[in-house]
Amino acid sequence: MVITRKRIILTIGIGCILWGYYQLFAVDADESLINKQVTVLTEKGELKGKVIAVKANAVVISYKGSIIEAPKLSVTKIDGLLVNDYETRRVLLAIGVALLGGVLIWIALFFL
Repeated sequence: MVITRKRIILTIGIGCILWGYYQLFAVDADESLINKQVTVLTEKGELKGKVIAVKANAVVISYKGSIIEAPKLSVTKIDGLLVNDYETRRVLLAIGVALLGGVLIWIALFFL
């Protein structure tokens, strides 16, 4: 079997589509929070820290060398974006990559 440019582009296109669908339907939104910089509202005020774990109804945050557990609903920003904006960006990226995969497959099938 000869590896051709057409097969390589087809493989990359299929991989992009699979990654996009995986991001949309298989990855839990909570899993995407790990290792992200978040801002949470607590009784102490607004705290910025890095998420190290996600539990059922809480996130565990590393804040200035200490570990703080805060409710998920108290997260106001993720990587500097509001929660809704972050999720919108994540979904649009997944859709964009899946569309790019479709275009690559189309190019490989009809132009190469």
